[in-house]
Amino acid sequence: MARIPGRNSWIAVPAGLICAGVVGALLWFSLPMMPVAAAWVGQTAQRALAEPLVTVAEPTRAVADLDAVRDCRDLYPENVWAELQWRGEGLLAQTTSPPSTTATTVVEALAPAVRLSCAWSFPAGGSLVSTLSDVDADAAAVAQAGFEGAGFTCTSDSGILHCSLARDGGIEDHVLRGGLWLFVFTKGWAPDDFASRVSGFVLG
Repeated sequence: MARIPGRNSWIAVPAGLICAGVVGALLWFSLPMMPVAAAWVGQTAQRALAEPLVTVAEPTRAVADLDAVRDCRDLYPENVWAELQWRGEGLLAQTTSPPSTTATTVVEALAPAVRLSCAWSFPAGGSLVSTLSDVDADAAAVAQAGFEGAGFTCTSDSGILHCSLARDGGIEDHVLRGGLWLFVFTKGWAPDDFASRVSGFVLG
């Protein structure tokens, strides 16, 4: 075997033995800590598996902040807007059209002042519509009677009226609180719990 120039075996061999001795001594002294380290790793892994995942609550918009709603971007919570954007092929049309509900008598009775209506269409045939309107503060009672008469299922809790109906392969939802009326229609693809997430954000 060729010898490395400048290497002195009289120094290299003792130095190697000393290094091996130091490493062996360190391993010897660390042996009592091995069970402790193993127990710590096990406990850490167990806590990670046992503890529930932290969920981030959906954001809500104070009713007083609704005056800041100027376009469709302001109508959706950040995570819902991101999902709609990631979908990619959706086309958005912003209008002031009244709620396109099958319960036309409710629209006539409430005479909503539409703030904005956001309609998404997708090439595969799906669609999402969200319409926010101002109505009388006591409109919920009139709306519930009209919706139930048109076949909707309605529930009322803590001053919030929610009516829903399956139609035309989609779901039509109406949420009224105070002087606000949110209409949502979903057909085909939609973000999970789209209606409840949008209504929770807008109406609190």
